[in-house]
Amino acid sequence: MTKRETANKNRVVYLYPWWDDKFARRLNRPCMATTMGGKAEADECGFATSSTGIAVAGGHGYATTDSGIAIAAYYTEHGVAAAGIGGTAISGELGISKASHDGMAISRYRGQSRAGRGGIVAAGEMGALSLEYHDGERCRFAIGYIGEDGLRPNVPYRLNDKHEFVVAEDIDIRKVIQDVVNVAYA
Repeated sequence: MTKRETANKNRVVYLYPWWDDKFARRLNRPCMATTMGGKAEADECGFATSSTGIAVAGGHGYATTDSGIAIAAYYTEHGVAAAGIGGTAISGELGISKASHDGMAISRYRGQSRAGRGGIVAAGEMGALSLEYHDGERCRFAIGYIGEDGLRPNVPYRLNDKHEFVVAEDIDIRKVIQDVVNVAYA
């Protein structure tokens, strides 16, 4: 069965997983939430998407937003968070965070953080970092691994003029995460 709710200003759709409808109804938890502008939340194994605003997905979830905040499986693992230009993407352990240009991507233990030009990335222990830059001819990527070449866990990095990772001194990663989580779960 499908449960649908529609609001005039923000279109919100909740879909229960077709393979386990009885379980979904018993828990009364959506597996998918979408909105055209506002906030979208989905629980375990969820998929949340928001055009402009906040998208939050639970464990093993996928959260995406055009501009704003995307959080996937922050307190669990295996989530994928994707944010558009200037957005913030945060994922939990073993997660993947992707932010577009001028965005911020943060992941936890063994996570992957990727951002476009002008972006900032941070990852937990055993994590990987990727930042895009343009060398005058084409797009390229600077790749870094936490624990190698002086890269430390849970430290925000950006690229310098030589396309090397440098600490983003003006960013307090704990404050960013706390602020984003507070806004998303408000």
